[in-house]
Amino acid sequence: MLEDLQSRNGTFVNSVALQQPTLLCAGDTVSIADETMAVISLVSHASDSNQATLAQMPRVVPNEVATPHPPESGFVSGTQPHPTSDFTDDNASSATRAADVFELIGSVADKMLSLGRQDEAQRLLSGHLKNALREARAGAQLSDDLCQKASTYALKLADATENPEWINFAIELYSARRMPLPLQTVERMYTLIRRVKGINVTTLRSYVTLLTSQIHTFKPADRFVLQRLEGLQQLAQLG
Repeated sequence: MLEDLQSRNGTFVNSVALQQPTLLCAGDTVSIADETMAVISLVSHASDSNQATLAQMPRVVPNEVATPHPPESGFVSGTQPHPTSDFTDDNASSATRAADVFELIGSVADKMLSLGRQDEAQRLLSGHLKNALREARAGAQLSDDLCQKASTYALKLADATENPEWINFAIELYSARRMPLPLQTVERMYTLIRRVKGINVTTLRSYVTLLTSQIHTFKPADRFVLQRLEGLQQLAQLG
């Protein structure tokens, strides 16, 4: 149950100002000042194709819900070249929980996008995505799973909002990791770039140059990704 105690900025549930005590449901978004939070049920987060709206998601019941305090991203701390040697069970569990939380948030964002609530989905995801990029730039070892999910949701936001910064995000994330993007992500970019204008060509060019300098270490699949990125760069320059 959520109640606003005459706060100066007000409290909003699903972008509607709160006027009276309101029972929250899984999938609701709560906005207080510049912060937006999502209500998530931890009972079961398996996706259900029969659930067409957020209202059909499980209702939050107090004895079914724990208040999680996950890391802001699912990265594995440390910069050792061989992380498995010092990677304890506790660290592995923490990284897994963080990835699970990101997946939960992503499932709520999917519901929002399917209902045309692009701005709410963007507010929900942007902080987590930007934090992952910040950690990657700082040299943290992000898990492949987290990066794939982050780039996937970034491109979903680009598709829904036509904001090129989310395409740039995926490029910058893998550039910080000094690794090729997944092929399916690059192919998705080919589709988006024809409609989403304003991609940062300089960022893409720098990324292609970085990968080219490492081509001697690439497997055939990575070389093909690089070729596709070179083609994407040409398209971006034409646009």
